[in-house]
Amino acid sequence: MPVKKKSTYVANPVFEAGFQNLTGSSSNPREFILKKGDEKHCPPQVKTFLEAYKAVYAFTGHGANNQIKDISEIHAHLDTVVEDLDKKHTNNNGQRTWLACYGGDPYDKHKQDIAAVMHYLAHRHKVHVLAVQCEEYGFGKYGIILDDGKLNIKPFGHLRATVIYETDYDGNKKILFGGHKRKCRAIPKHSDLQLVGASRYILGNLFDGKLKGQISCGGGPIAVRETELALLHFGLNILYIPTTVKYSAPAFTLKKEKPDDHEVVSLEHILLYYVLLLREDSTNVIYDLGMPNSVNQRLWCLAYFISKPWVYP
Repeated sequence: MPVKKKSTYVANPVFEAGFQNLTGSSSNPREFILKKGDEKHCPPQVKTFLEAYKAVYAFTGHGANNQIKDISEIHAHLDTVVEDLDKKHTNNNGQRTWLACYGGDPYDKHKQDIAAVMHYLAHRHKVHVLAVQCEEYGFGKYGIILDDGKLNIKPFGHLRATVIYETDYDGNKKILFGGHKRKCRAIPKHSDLQLVGASRYILGNLFDGKLKGQISCGGGPIAVRETELALLHFGLNILYIPTTVKYSAPAFTLKKEKPDDHEVVSLEHILLYYVLLLREDSTNVIYDLGMPNSVNQRLWCLAYFISKPWVYP
């Protein structure tokens, strides 16, 4: 008798539609893992999955090192985002037609980070969430897909689907999770960009032209570079939700051309720079999340945000 192949469908208590590994087959969960070059097109299995959606929004924010001090502080802002996106992306049958994606961090209720944001969206609002994760953290005991091919429910029960790609490493065998390679503060030309990690695919053509914006809930070096890419190179609408860090300021040092010359850059700093840079552009408007009107908060926390008008595309 022929061996019965396992299905890529896995039951998920959050979603009736279950969970799908979009880079695996019924017999091999690693069969269609994305490799360098695959960012140039939308894989057939992903294209089929995306037929139910008209728009994709990428979420980024604090990771497991910095963490979010109190995620309940941004729940109201996330509620507003969902409400507004639902108004824009709901079909005639009342079905939501937008998808949220992020880098695939595991949810841990004791270590709240960007995964807690996605967990909230999925459990509170039933938002469909897709993770774009590297192979190193996509499989195994602590990965999204367990050795038996099933979804690792406890840390990833908020997922509707995942796309897994071949892990990117730097010269020291350190994993590159996202952003782009850069040795100095100078912003590279678009033609010189070397996207790495999840950014290579999210900002590539993985979503078949349906990526419409990025929502940033704080963040460190990777979030800075992801936002910089989305804002300056890919023309995405960006929404920044001020999110208090728990353990450290989301800052890092980038060397300039002179070895002894450096500066500290955070997500708030870099967004403020772009807002001031673009403030004379009459097309730029601020999306109001109802934060306090303090000028200091506007400038430092960027409670009101950013570059292109946040008119949900």
